[in-house]
Amino acid sequence: MKDLVQKVGDWHHARNLIDGSTDQAQYVKLIEEAGELAGNIARGKCIKDDVGDMLVVLINLCGRNNITLEECLQVAYDDIKHRKGKMVDGVFIKDESTTPLGSIPLDATHTSATGGFHKMSSDDKFWCVWSDEVWKVMSGEPVGLESLHN
Repeated sequence: MKDLVQKVGDWHHARNLIDGSTDQAQYVKLIEEAGELAGNIARGKCIKDDVGDMLVVLINLCGRNNITLEECLQVAYDDIKHRKGKMVDGVFIKDESTTPLGSIPLDATHTSATGGFHKMSSDDKFWCVWSDEVWKVMSGEPVGLESLHN
C-alpha cells in the first residue's frame, strides 16, 4: 500500500497536480468520483475503479496538506473506535449517550479537525439536525432539516 501511495503521489507531482491545483478543485474532483461510485452502486456494477479514483484524489489532498492517509485514517478510527449505536433501515445511528454533552459549548456551531469547537459567523448559513440537545452540522440537501437562518 505504501508503495502504491508513493507512486500516486509521484504521479501527482509529475503532472503539477499538487502545486498547480487547489484543495477546492480536488474536492470537486472527489465529489465527481463519488458520483461515479454512486452510479455504479445503483447499477450493481464493480466499484473498484471508483473507490480507487477517490483514493487517488484523497492522496492528492493529503499531499497538498502535508498529511498522510495513515494519519487521517488513524484520526477517523480514534473517533469511531468506541462509538456505539444501532442499525436502522440499513443506516448506523450513533448512540448520542456516548457524546460528552457537557463538553459542547452552548454557542458552538462546528468542530475542527482537532476536535475543538468553534462559533460560526452569523452571516454564515448552515443546516443542522437536533437530537437530544446534540446537533451536528450537515452539508448537502437540507431535506428534513431545520435552518438556523429562517
